[in-house]
Amino acid sequence: MRQRRATWLAMVIVTLTALTGCQPTPPPGGSATTGASSIPETSSSGTPTESAGTESFSPSSSAGSSAGAATDPVASGKVGHVFVINLENKGYERVWGSGSVAPYLSQTLRGQGVLLTQYYAIGHLSLPNYLAQISGQGPNAATRQDCGTYEALNSTRMAAQGQIQGNGCVYPASVPTLAGQLSSAGKTWKGYMEDMNSSCRHPQLGARDGSQGAKVGDQYATRHNPFVYFRSITSSPECQSNVVDFSNLASDLGS
Repeated sequence: MRQRRATWLAMVIVTLTALTGCQPTPPPGGSATTGASSIPETSSSGTPTESAGTESFSPSSSAGSSAGAATDPVASGKVGHVFVINLENKGYERVWGSGSVAPYLSQTLRGQGVLLTQYYAIGHLSLPNYLAQISGQGPNAATRQDCGTYEALNSTRMAAQGQIQGNGCVYPASVPTLAGQLSSAGKTWKGYMEDMNSSCRHPQLGARDGSQGAKVGDQYATRHNPFVYFRSITSSPECQSNVVDFSNLASDLGS
């Protein structure tokens, strides 16, 4: 049985425009998918969903618009910061139930927000859910098994709802992502991954993924970092600058 890890995924989405300004914008070489727009909408509720690993995602608007929105986001009616935090390997009752050992989540935050009770994963293992969060793509045979081999998708054929057909793990550059939509809209984004150590860390294409088992001092899991499964991201300089180790988050929040 694969070793479980008690880590976090914090997708930190920093947007400084109204939600209507967060609608999908096709990145170069691809059209927007319906599913990809679900991240800003879910994030706006302030309700964390369950999943794990410490990765972090942070889109923000361009510097030119940030000053006014950050100064008075309520008066302007614009969203300032949205945090999406996934808690991996913990069931709904374990996190949100009356016997939860996480009172800040189950009591404090729950009392200040809206709890979504009909929000479900689309796969039993980790990866399909992470991929769907940033692309709207459904699972295939390889992603359902957490992609033990970092293999390219064997097809570029599109079906309804922008779903790419075939089997494999690494999606071609033509498949749009939330990160690409944010960049195309002039926003900035950033992902913070626990124990990743080096930016944009992922196996060589076609190689076995050596992060499938947790190690002391290295609990990074490629399968908890959806950004490195899209060629549109890994082939861009943005992967090195935006998909970084979790240790960068504190200083970035401080700025």
